[in-house]
Amino acid sequence: MNDEHFMRQALAEARKALDPKRSFTALEKKFNDGNRSNEVLLEYAIALQHFNRQKADSVGQLLIAQLKDQDLLTETGWRTIQQFTWSETDRLGAYFVQHRDAYAQKFGEEPVKKMHERLISSALYGLIRKKDSTAFFTRLAPWKQSPEQELQKKAFQLEAEYYLTSGNIAGFVKLTDSALEGPMKNDDMGLSFIARRSSYIAGKNKPVLEQAYKMAKRAAEINPEEYSNQSTYAKACQDMGYKEEALKAAEKTYQLALKETSKIQGLAQKLLDEIKAM
Repeated sequence: MNDEHFMRQALAEARKALDPKRSFTALEKKFNDGNRSNEVLLEYAIALQHFNRQKADSVGQLLIAQLKDQDLLTETGWRTIQQFTWSETDRLGAYFVQHRDAYAQKFGEEPVKKMHERLISSALYGLIRKKDSTAFFTRLAPWKQSPEQELQKKAFQLEAEYYLTSGNIAGFVKLTDSALEGPMKNDDMGLSFIARRSSYIAGKNKPVLEQAYKMAKRAAEINPEEYSNQSTYAKACQDMGYKEEALKAAEKTYQLALKETSKIQGLAQKLLDEIKAM
């Protein structure tokens, strides 16, 4: 059922892209001529995201303001929620959460599940910023205890962020040591992401940098041909002062960067030059 829905959606999007009436020029003309239908506003806002994010948001807000509750369970309403809703407390987010089962029945469980997880994740980041530990860990608990490994990984990343931003270094070390032996041990991209994030937040905090190094090294071991893994590993070695190890990783990073854009190649060369100068 979900596969059929995804296929229909993909075909519909492909047809839209080929339809001259839905081109950016056609949509802009409709908008400038005063057409404010829900469908035109949505298509125009989506098209604008490639050219003018500020105007895209402005057109999106026009759409949200005129959508009635009965519109929200239509295809246009669902796509509007997917495009513009990031909080479970705003009108569209609250409506979606309240009618989650109806959306799943109509549009498929998988995309609805992803949308709900996005709203929960946004709420958790908000609790991190507020430093509301009680509410944060209460809401995080279902993900930590979930049988789904992907939710466990998301919980790990959020909990790591909480410890880093709150300055709980002991909690961060304990969590990352546990994750390296548990749900994250074979997730190279997740480990690499947390290593980069922790290095960015850590400053010169040695215990955090040591954990970043462990995670980056493990990520590079899992998938040594991934550019981001090797660059993160090289930087983690540099932060720890491990020149020989850093140089080897930086040289590998540069070789991988040759398959990427000139900007990436420039960053890889800069990192290599810095490590050579250590």
